[in-house]
This record gives sequence, C-alpha cells and structure tokens, in this order.
Amino acid sequence: MSSTSLDELVRTLGPALVSVLPVPKSGLAKVRAVVIADPRDASQWPVGALLLAPGAHDADAVLDLLRRAKARGAAGVVLRSPIELDDASRAMAVASGTAVCELAPDVPWTHLSDAVRAVLAAGEQVTGEAQLGGLAAGDLFAVTNAVSDLLDTPITLEDRHSRVLAWSAYQEDVDRTRVAGIVGRQAPHWLTETLVSRGVFTDLDASQEPVYVDLEVPEMLPRMGMAVRAGAEVVGYLWAAVREPFTTDLSQKLQELSKVVAIHVVHHRAQLDSRGALLAELASEVLSGGEQASDAAARLGIDMAKLSVLAAQVVRNCADTPEVALNRLTNLLGTAMSAAHPDAVTAVLGKVVYVLLPWPTNMSVTAAHDRSVRLARDFVDQVGKRAGAVIAVGGVADDVHQAAQARVEAEQVLRALRERPELPPVATMADVQLTSLLLRLNDLLRAGGQLLTGPVEVLAVHDLTHRTQFTESLRAYLDAFGDIKAAADRMHVHPNTFRQRLRRLCEISGLDLSDSEARLQAQLHLRLLALSATQ
Repeated sequence: MSSTSLDELVRTLGPALVSVLPVPKSGLAKVRAVVIADPRDASQWPVGALLLAPGAHDADAVLDLLRRAKARGAAGVVLRSPIELDDASRAMAVASGTAVCELAPDVPWTHLSDAVRAVLAAGEQVTGEAQLGGLAAGDLFAVTNAVSDLLDTPITLEDRHSRVLAWSAYQEDVDRTRVAGIVGRQAPHWLTETLVSRGVFTDLDASQEPVYVDLEVPEMLPRMGMAVRAGAEVVGYLWAAVREPFTTDLSQKLQELSKVVAIHVVHHRAQLDSRGALLAELASEVLSGGEQASDAAARLGIDMAKLSVLAAQVVRNCADTPEVALNRLTNLLGTAMSAAHPDAVTAVLGKVVYVLLPWPTNMSVTAAHDRSVRLARDFVDQVGKRAGAVIAVGGVADDVHQAAQARVEAEQVLRALRERPELPPVATMADVQLTSLLLRLNDLLRAGGQLLTGPVEVLAVHDLTHRTQFTESLRAYLDAFGDIKAAADRMHVHPNTFRQRLRRLCEISGLDLSDSEARLQAQLHLRLLALSATQ
C-alpha cells in the first residue's frame, strides 16, 4: 500500500469526514497505514500510521495516545469531534509533530477506516498533485471530460452496478443506448445482462488494460472498457465509445488516466457515503421519536413544521437486482421530491426509502396530507411505475414528536401494498385500512400460536382431502352478497349446481348462512386464509 501526506489525504476525503486541527500547523507527515489505536498493542503500530482512537474520551487518554504516537512515529491521530485539547496535549502534539485530526460527529469509525484504505490503495501508482489532476476532488464530470479530451472520444463513468456516475460532452454523437443510459442514470437492463452473460465484466475485473467490447448490436458503437481500481478493489468502469480498438498508445493512456479517476471516485464515494449515513442517522432519530428527535430535526432544518412521512419500496415488476433497484428508487425519489419540495429529506433505512415532507405549521392537516398524496402520485405517474415502486403516505405529525406515529402508519400502509399487488401504487391508510387490520390480526394469532377454527377450517380440510372447491364456492357466494347467479358464474357452474354445492358445504361444515355473525366470521376467516397464502 502506498503513502500520501496527511494534508493530501484529508483534502481527498473532505471536511465532511475529517479535518486537521492546527496543532501542529503542518500535516506533511506521510500516512502509510491506518490502524485502530489500542494502547495495549502499541508495539504493533507501524511507522507512518494514522491512529484512529475511538476510546480516547478524556484528557489523560489523549495525552497518553500522543506520547505513544510520538514513540512509534505515527503520522497522526484521529479523535471524535468535538475536541478540546488541554495545554499538555497541545504541547505534546506540537513537540512531537503528530497531527491531530477531528472525525465528524456522525461518521462511523469503520467508514473512515475504509475510506483511508481506499485512498491509500488508489494512490499506489499515482501520488501528489497528479492524484487530483488539478481538478476539484470528487468532481466526476470534470475528470470525465478531461479523460474525453485527452482520448478524443466520448466517455461515461459507471459504478459496479452500471449506474452512470458522470459523462463527458458530445454524447449525442454516440448512439441511443448511450443516451438512454445517461437519461436514466443507469445502463439499460438488457445491456447489463448481455455484458454479464458474455463475461465482459469478468474480463474487465481481471485485466489491468482496456478491453475492446463489440456486442454487434445494430446502431450501437463498440466500446473500450477500463476497470477503475482503488488498489485491488474495482470501484467503477470507464467506457469509451469507439469505432475500432484503441492503439497501444491510447490504451496505455486510458490505463494511466483510470488511476487518476480512481482518486476522484474514492473521494466522491466517501463524501456521498458520509452524507447518506448522516441523513439516515438523523432521519432515523426523527422517525423513531427518541430523545434526540428534536435535535436531529433541527439539524435537518425541519423542526418548525408539520411533517408528512412517505415510505417507498420497489416491489413490482422490477428486473433489476434488489440493491440496484433500491439505489435507483432512492436517486429518483430524492431528486423528484427535492425539485417539488426543496425542504424534503430523503433517506434509506433498511430496504425502505423514507421521505420527510415539512409543511408550514399554519397549514391544516388535511391540506398537508392532500399535498403529500399529490406529490407521491405525481412521482409514480412520471417515473415510479417504470421503477416498480409503491409509495405509502403516512399521517401528518403536528410536530417532530409525533413523527414516529406517522412512520408507523406509513409502514403499515406499505406492508398492505406489498401484500396486495392489485392495489394502486400510492395509498393511504384510508385506502388499505381493512387489509392493514387483517394483517395485524393475523400477526396476533400467529404470535399467540393460535389458529382460527370453525366451518371454514372444516371446509378447507375437506377440500384438501377430497379435492373439492367448497371454500372457493363459499367465498364466491359471500363476495356476491348471496347472488346465486353471480357466484355460479364466477365458479363457472350452473346456478342449480351451485345451489346444491352450497347446501352440501353447509351440511359438511355446520355453517348457518342465515346468521349474519356466522357470515361475517366466515368471510373474515377466508380473508385471513388468503393473506396467509401470500405471505
């Protein structure tokens, strides 16, 4: 693994992750490794290590860490923000030349460790100013345009899931497939599947050089593909539209440029992951309604507002992998909601995308709810159907402390949408109340190890044993409100045949269809059986 100056490392990662305190004023020490600073194992700290110190919480621990860092020739130490160094620690840092860095409050230690390792790995063959190529760190569009100019061909940069991260100018001169990928920010599914089936990604991952790819698809230019690596990890792919394979000189140039691109991708990913992790953590605090909810809402800028909660998920007719589908939905929904409502907050928690919509405190709950539903429907009408998304609109919280209740309602609606694919893709509790109640009742019965008994159970057992259709016939009768002809048509039998079947099922089960409570119980039992069959 290579080394880089601490200043360069911090500049690459950006202040959203880590910053250097002015003690000492220089961060020129070379970082060669990153380790968790366990005082019991200080003898194993390598020279030039960046020491991550999650356990240094007081002045004595910090002073002891700095002493050990000096003895081991460490490049610097990282402490969790906020940091208040006492005079002894400050003097030790200045005397030893050990830089003191501050980790942002909401960034996990493991995230910083992974990011530092990626930067060091990506810089194995590219060092100093060449790492950033004179461009702003993480500006993927600028670096992609630079690569395009140097190679004199249109370039796109994609991640490992074929999401289009950036593209150069003059893409309109390539082909429709390239334009479709840029417009949707995702390579077309058929193209990704073809590349996978033909082993193109396997070849790219295994090669240290560009790979010529000609799928022989009408009106689609061939490509020169190049894996972008941070050390051994492939973090993306560069795709150059070409009419013939690169010369040896151009292939060598693309190979070298990919190392510069890697630094920008690592920086971009670190910044993006940090922001995503921060948003998720703050949104989670608000949606859980814990002690930190008010502070989290204030940091998100939504503390002085009514809050609507939306919960979205990809559940219908989606050919992408779950991870790709979730990322696409997050990007699409976040962009659309921010455009329609600049103060909207979009965050991923688990496999669900949540949107917090703040509304003025003087707006009525009804108005806030109606506008939230309208935004959700507009999104689904525009792009959500193609993405296979459903959106549950929860309640409206009068303040941040009621947001947890709104989230619960949204999740109950979302569950109903998952279980009932025939429902429209956008729903509120009013739309799915019966389904939601049945699901909760089913959960209670299962949790208690209970099973409903009675006539429907008798019919279900009889159907299973004798291959009859009594339960389906009963369902048809109840759904038709006792209309024999309508029920018979649904079962594709003559009305007289259906009457005989109805009399027979009553004899077998003991069901009294003249009793309204018996009919209600039977219909409820049939609905629960149908739900259980889909779970």
